[in-house]
Amino acid sequence: GVPLADAAALIRGPKASVVTLTVVPEGKEDKAAISVALSRGELDEQSHFGDGKFPAPGTEAPELKAESLLPGGADYKLPATPGHFVVVLFWADWYPPSIANIDSVQKLRDQYPEWKDQVELVAVSVDANKSAAQSFVQKGHPWNDLLKVWAGPGVLKPFHIDELPAVWIFDPQGKLLAANHWLDIPKALKKRPIRRQSASATAPAKAQPSLKPKEPGK
Repeated sequence: GVPLADAAALIRGPKASVVTLTVVPEGKEDKAAISVALSRGELDEQSHFGDGKFPAPGTEAPELKAESLLPGGADYKLPATPGHFVVVLFWADWYPPSIANIDSVQKLRDQYPEWKDQVELVAVSVDANKSAAQSFVQKGHPWNDLLKVWAGPGVLKPFHIDELPAVWIFDPQGKLLAANHWLDIPKALKKRPIRRQSASATAPAKAQPSLKPKEPGK
């Protein structure tokens, strides 16, 4: 009945120190418990993860070089000054909640048509093997409105990711708007209203669309 994160916190400690685990085999009583003393080491899988301390809004984007998961597809690179909002979603084929998060974000395209050409969605795989992510995507997972790329676990530390899913949102100037494991993306984007890019720097200003739904009759 103990959450995994709480159990992990009890087990973690300085490398080479000893942790004692008391294990009760399933279906047995407490008197059948077995105590095991283990010397703490480092799991290769865990060593890739970051500290979970996401930076404040306005921070420059960390470096990201990601390869397309589709034949002939475009690779992706940060930092950049895209001129539009960018929502970066980190996932792995071995972690279903990170996949479910992207499934839910995919549906936002229909709910917010004003995002067209103004909000780019990028699904970044952190799988150790690119082939695993490619296999998952090529099985026909319906992420039709997302750029699907692979960066590997090496991006977890610079992006401060200590668990999945994780979402980073960048503004049109490439600065961080919000970052966390779970984000209300429409709410985060409302902090910086979506604006259409003018044809040139000297073009007259035009009325800007808002994420707020229009009221009936207006």
